[in-house]
Amino acid sequence: MTKELLMMLNNYFNDMFISMVFVTALFMYAVARYLPQGTEDSTGLILYLYRRLRRVFTATLVVAIIGAGLRIAEGSEIEEMVEKGFAVTIAVKYVLLSVIFVVSLLLWMGLKRAVTSYSRHSETA
Repeated sequence: MTKELLMMLNNYFNDMFISMVFVTALFMYAVARYLPQGTEDSTGLILYLYRRLRRVFTATLVVAIIGAGLRIAEGSEIEEMVEKGFAVTIAVKYVLLSVIFVVSLLLWMGLKRAVTSYSRHSETA
């Protein structure tokens, strides 16, 4: 009973953490893209938010990867869903989670380049 409950919580929280990775990336992308650029205040805000959200992103990423590893090692969710006839549903779920995860990582890599550019401009100004 306890193992099943822990795996259920792991599955739930793993999905939530992958969503948090995406939300932090999307929020930071929107701030960096749509905040007026070139002013000292906006550059300072972008750098401040980036540093803070990068910590959240990193911690969430680590937990999501650990949770995914546990989910894969256990494998019972997939087996149960296939036995119940939900193979396509579970496949779509994992494809969507994978796409969200990869898009999040790509957004953060792009943000790193953009923030490096912001910090260089703020140092020269």
